[in-house]
Amino acid sequence: MWFENDEGAGRGWLGRRRRKTERNVRLGRRGVGKDPAARLAIWTGTAVVAMLGLWLACRWLVAALFSDNSRYQIAQLDIRGGDDLVTYFIRDRKGIREGNNLFSANLGDIRDEFLRQRYAARYRSMEISRILPDTLRVEVVERIPIARLGLRGGLAADKDGFVFGLAAGSRQQLRLPAIVGLGGLAFRPGDRLQKGALDAVTVLDVCDKAGLGRDVGITEIDVSGGFAGQPDDMRLLLAGGTEVRLWWPRKPPPEAALNDLRDRLLYLRAILQRCRREGRRLKAVNLTLESYQMNCTVRYD
Repeated sequence: MWFENDEGAGRGWLGRRRRKTERNVRLGRRGVGKDPAARLAIWTGTAVVAMLGLWLACRWLVAALFSDNSRYQIAQLDIRGGDDLVTYFIRDRKGIREGNNLFSANLGDIRDEFLRQRYAARYRSMEISRILPDTLRVEVVERIPIARLGLRGGLAADKDGFVFGLAAGSRQQLRLPAIVGLGGLAFRPGDRLQKGALDAVTVLDVCDKAGLGRDVGITEIDVSGGFAGQPDDMRLLLAGGTEVRLWWPRKPPPEAALNDLRDRLLYLRAILQRCRREGRRLKAVNLTLESYQMNCTVRYD
């Protein structure tokens, strides 16, 4: 019994110790080398450190080659188009001057910020380009006014309906057709025309594209509506004093509506040309009916 107990105790004590040690070894090997979560964490950490180091190295290299390179200092700031407003924005607002590094500013952000300003609404686009090694070129394209808003004031609109200001007292402003009947709406540079005012711009744009501007000679468009029973019709005043009531269906597709409008304006030109040949003075024309080619009311002086 004594030997059995002693042997059993020895086996139990040594066995437990041996099994505990073997279990610790097995757990350690599995935790470090075989556990998928641990391996993923190690690889992820290594990849993040490597990517961070690569990013820092790239930044340092780009700075050394471009933004910190004295070879790329601006020697010529070439501003093309525009007026003092563009120069003020580039030089004073953004601090871009001769001596600056060509790569010290984000040119896309500067362009977008300029075009968002209301006082820059008269410009359709701005392009800023680097011409290595030492030239920064700024080019702006102005909007082309197609009509002025109201009989007084210095606001105009282009063919897309964007509102912008004109130089006070400019001859260009006096030559533009006027859009009236706006119902007291107040526009500011940077706004866009809507509804009847935008339709008036469309009329002028179609006239221009069809080469009708000189023959038709629109000087004023009243967009208040209701002249011939249609809420969205308009009254055109021509250079010779002729009044034209105009309407066209605005149904989709847009191409069909524009074609209908162009056909009505071509019909109007034909009437005007016939009156000139016959030596008659045209007082009024009604082009608001669907069947205007068969039912066009014309009045002479």
